[in-house]
Amino acid sequence: MKRYLLYTFIFTLFGFTQNLSAQSECTEVDGTCVEESKDTQIGTLNNGYRVNFTTVGNDVTISFELLDIFVDPRLLLWNNTNSQFAELLDDITEGQKLTYTLKNQVNGSTISFACKFMWEGGGEAVTKYFDYVVGSVFCESLCGEPTVLGCTDASAFNYDPSATSDDGSCIDVVSGCTDNAAFNYNSFANTDDGSCVDKVMGCTDVNAFNYDASANTDDGSCEAIVLGCINTLACNYDASANTNNDTCIVPTGCESCSAENTILVNDADGDGVCDADEASGCTRPNADNYNPSAYEDDGSCVYNGATPCLRPNFTPTNTGSNMTLILTSDLITNLEISNRASYMVALTSTGLVVGSEVVAGVNQTSMAIWGNDDTNSDIDGAIEGELLSFQLIEGGDLYDLEMVNPVNYSTNNISPALFKSKTLNCSGVLGCNDPMADNYDTSATLDDGSCEYSPCAALVAADFAVEYDLDSARAVLTCKIKNTLSEQSFLSPKYQLVLFSSTFELGSAYSSGAKIDSNGFQSIYVPIYNDLSDYSIADSLSGYVSVTGSGAIDKETVTCEVNFANLFLDTKQVGCTDPLAHNYSEFAKIDNGRCIEAFSVTIDKQDPTCSYDYGSAIIHVTGDSRSIRSDFTSDSLYDWHDPSGATHMQEAIVFNNGYATLDGLDAG
Repeated sequence: MKRYLLYTFIFTLFGFTQNLSAQSECTEVDGTCVEESKDTQIGTLNNGYRVNFTTVGNDVTISFELLDIFVDPRLLLWNNTNSQFAELLDDITEGQKLTYTLKNQVNGSTISFACKFMWEGGGEAVTKYFDYVVGSVFCESLCGEPTVLGCTDASAFNYDPSATSDDGSCIDVVSGCTDNAAFNYNSFANTDDGSCVDKVMGCTDVNAFNYDASANTDDGSCEAIVLGCINTLACNYDASANTNNDTCIVPTGCESCSAENTILVNDADGDGVCDADEASGCTRPNADNYNPSAYEDDGSCVYNGATPCLRPNFTPTNTGSNMTLILTSDLITNLEISNRASYMVALTSTGLVVGSEVVAGVNQTSMAIWGNDDTNSDIDGAIEGELLSFQLIEGGDLYDLEMVNPVNYSTNNISPALFKSKTLNCSGVLGCNDPMADNYDTSATLDDGSCEYSPCAALVAADFAVEYDLDSARAVLTCKIKNTLSEQSFLSPKYQLVLFSSTFELGSAYSSGAKIDSNGFQSIYVPIYNDLSDYSIADSLSGYVSVTGSGAIDKETVTCEVNFANLFLDTKQVGCTDPLAHNYSEFAKIDNGRCIEAFSVTIDKQDPTCSYDYGSAIIHVTGDSRSIRSDFTSDSLYDWHDPSGATHMQEAIVFNNGYATLDGLDAG
């Protein structure tokens, strides 16, 4: 054996080579492509040898097989890679075949190997060098169909359907979200399974004030819950709070907030009139020293004599047609009104009063002028085109008014009244002109303070309202019975309320006390048994209150009938109580069943077809579950023409069961 090695070393030392003969071919053995050759660089072989290179991963397996049969053959691998010859002495292999594996080779690189055969008797031969590219299939092109290395596992992530030979590169499928911008991105996934969820930014802390249940990614916006009163109208409003803790103290009526955030009552005598509004003085409108801000009469009224004066009386009659006269702020300012009961009237040429309107305490208002009813022969209103005149009644004085432009009656027309001047017509007649007094003088136009009153005459009904009574847990109709006498009280009153033309179903009245003090009042309550969501509530009431009691001075038991007509009815406690509705009212305590949940307005218009024609429009408003019964209103006026086009007018938009029809419209 040593002799063989020395022999090999001598040949290597001198770089001995042998011309190669083309005595090789590729063939397939047991399904593997090998090269069979007799080419040698040292010695000769009769049958030759077989050689094969195979790459698995990064490892290359080299095999040489001697086809000549010798006694005690030895095989030795020669490495000529990168032109650096090396003899692998430790890989001498006994037998006819040598197999050797090179680890961690670089795919695509070229290696070069030969094999030296030695046998007993000093025989030897060295094969030619075989160049091999790592990762390729050795001798494949000469063996038939080429072998394609790759992953042949159809269930693998990198399955290669064109591969014919598995190279061990298969990677398992890992399903998941592969979008790195998604909320549930999986960095280990190589196959998207459609499970990606978009990021929703927001506060994800369930204990935060602004927790967002729809968010899946926290954006750092979470705010801590701060308890406190969040009602800006409350005395103890806390601007730093974001969550209400039901501690709000909200002033009502005369109440206000103190510097210490507590309630100030501001009604020392408990009469329902705020201390700031309490004032005494002359409350008789016809007196010379009438004080419109006085709440209680102190008996100081002073009257002067005057010439007889007959004031015009107006009894409104629904004739079916009217005209609207705008009483402008310029007119009211120039009237220089000093009496809070002052009013204007409109008269025809025959002296018929066809309109009346209070002009005290307002900046601008309007007067309805009643037209004549053509359905009967009586003249009960103004005739079309008739010239109108105007008077001002101020206390006991009567003035004739002159307008800049003549005012002629025109049905459905809206016209402004432009003031020019006023002239005193006459002054009042001295006497008792209070219809509530026992000695009422029908001819008196100026009160001289001589009125005498019985307990009944001193009673006045006022301040009607629909409210919710906590004690009875139902809606009630309330009002105040005021005693205008300063010299005596009304004792042990019992009440009965009677309404004219009302749909209220009322129970028995009950009161808040045992007497009506002088210059004081007592509240009465009458249960309402109607479902207030079934119909619209009128905005005014007429009727009487029957009051049975006795005066504190004469002790005589009397039954008084306190009449009232067209008194305003306060219904602010009746409304929508749903805080989520569009028309929610913070004052409403009695639900009227008309909450507007999805307010909607549609307009169907019809443009004119001809240049001389006029268009129309229908406005339909809906919002509550019973919109067909909703009473929608509008303060707007619209311009329109009569069919002839000769007259241009304005008219209010009137809704009926949610619909309003507008005719006579200009194009556009």
